[in-house]
Amino acid sequence: MRVLNVDIGTLVYWDEKTWSITNLGSHKVYLESSDDKIVSIKIDEFYRLFETGDIVGVEQQTEFDINSHMKQIFSRARPKDIQTANERYSAIRPYLENNEPITKAGRTLRRWRDKYFQAEKIYGKGNGYVGLLPKHLDKGHHSKLNPELFDFMDKFIEENYFTPKNRRISAVYRDFKQACQNHEPSFDVPCEKYFRLQIKRKSNNYKLNCARIGSRGAKQSKPFYTTPGLPRHGELPWESAHIDHTLVDIELVSSLLSLATCNTSSALTQSDIHLGRCWASIMVDSYCKRILAVYLSFEEPSYRSCMMVIRICVQKWSRLPQAIVTDNGKEFHSIYFKQLLAYYNCTHKYRPPGEPRYGNPVERVFGTTNTLWIHELRGNTQIKKNNRQVTKSVNPKMQAVWTIGELYQSLEYWAYSIYNKREHSSLGTTPELAYNAGIALGGMREIRHIEYDDNFLILTLPSSANNTTRIVQPGRGVKIGNIWYWCDAFRDPEVEKTAVDIKEDPFNVSIAYSYVKGFWHQCLSDHYSYLEGRTEKELKVISADLRRRKLGHAKRVEISDSELVEHLHSAYAMEGELLKQRLQALENRTILDLLSVKESSTKLLNKVNNSLDASDINISANKLDTLTNEQENLSNYEAF
Repeated sequence: MRVLNVDIGTLVYWDEKTWSITNLGSHKVYLESSDDKIVSIKIDEFYRLFETGDIVGVEQQTEFDINSHMKQIFSRARPKDIQTANERYSAIRPYLENNEPITKAGRTLRRWRDKYFQAEKIYGKGNGYVGLLPKHLDKGHHSKLNPELFDFMDKFIEENYFTPKNRRISAVYRDFKQACQNHEPSFDVPCEKYFRLQIKRKSNNYKLNCARIGSRGAKQSKPFYTTPGLPRHGELPWESAHIDHTLVDIELVSSLLSLATCNTSSALTQSDIHLGRCWASIMVDSYCKRILAVYLSFEEPSYRSCMMVIRICVQKWSRLPQAIVTDNGKEFHSIYFKQLLAYYNCTHKYRPPGEPRYGNPVERVFGTTNTLWIHELRGNTQIKKNNRQVTKSVNPKMQAVWTIGELYQSLEYWAYSIYNKREHSSLGTTPELAYNAGIALGGMREIRHIEYDDNFLILTLPSSANNTTRIVQPGRGVKIGNIWYWCDAFRDPEVEKTAVDIKEDPFNVSIAYSYVKGFWHQCLSDHYSYLEGRTEKELKVISADLRRRKLGHAKRVEISDSELVEHLHSAYAMEGELLKQRLQALENRTILDLLSVKESSTKLLNKVNNSLDASDINISANKLDTLTNEQENLSNYEAF
């Protein structure tokens, strides 16, 4: 049972304030607050509040309650409130030690000193500083509305405003006024301005926004969950990397070499020269934001794009990240992509669907590359944001001059030599310096080294779409799709009529690989000279066109390899999409040639460094000079 000694000078705690009983009459009790405010309350009401616990005697509070109340006061104090309390303490400090009377500027200093002493009585000796803190946050207008109205208003807003109807606030407010009048008992209706303020306070609620505008529109109000205490993007380089694709904002054209290879006639139109926009595939380190690999292709994102990014990363760095983060695109669910990562002990992580913020490292690279590099080139597609205003004179297709090979060389220089050496705002330094600092801290991790050799290249190749094995037919070899492949290992009688694992080269369908007796063997097509350089995508387009042309001749359409080869070099292959597909494939080949030159240079340099024979070094050096000259001739020919 609580006991309170009601007498003059008794301190009580009421409405988060400390009050002192200054007068006790027969009908009323007069209370004075710490900020010199005096109120009167009926004795019956005073005892009722005491019984309900709204009024508590200060001497009845435990030490824990006092400390928690002090913490609450300091947590609400603003920096300028702390500064004001410091100034007040400095002014009254001379009069606290000896308790001398204040003679100059008496009223203000006496009030501050009294508050200091009063706070010491409440919170204990040495805690008078609490009484010097101003209480501006307790001032102002206190709402006179019924407390039950606020719960009613919140529920009404959630049920009538945050709905898929997307109603206007004014219409909801009209219904709210009617609901307040019909309520038993009726509520005093707040103004529309206050009603709008209540809606604004709820606009940061993710669940309510999802009900009104959907999960995609409410992304900005969704909290970003992460593991507390752990860095979001890893602690060292190569712990995690992001791979993603984007459509580059620039129109490209065919090179003279591609047009000459296609043997196009005089009927070539301007639309045949314009090949459209290409796709960029980029790998970015999550920790240091350094671009690890970049690849361009006219093909839409597929397992081939993923394979090339992995190849370029290993070719440049001789290692792969410990974890690779991707979106939920179809190409990242490919069994070949997962198999390759599993072979090299790389963890594959998927971003949450529809959450681009989780791919921020690579998404930012896309935006920066477009704004600072691509949009500065001729033929960029910025103007197509307002497509209806585009005229022929400013159409990006009419301004296009870049080929994909030239753009790739330019993009490589931007990614490796400019972007990686520019200061990154989230790092406070350049990605290259952040990478070097991380490597110095964590080490090179030589155990993660991957040799860029023929075995690695074969591992990055896909198997057949329908089955990973084929039966070796005597004298014919193995059949992949509609094409026969042969190698000398098939001559062994023990191999004939047995199933062997196969892999295809998606960028050159004239070659395949078979796993015979513990080794991979290169297999050549019967029509090698005609299929050399043809891509898997190009072969699918031409096969579909040939099936469509033969559809009316028989119920079951079968295409032999001879018919397919003849169709590749027929007049039909020079029409429409077939010509465009061939030109795009030839342009993609220029990038593969550039990578092949780098691959050969890397192998020769490794051979020179590892060789112990001076004669071998001289021979390798001569080969390297020859290869360098060939690379220069190729660049000059492309420029022509």
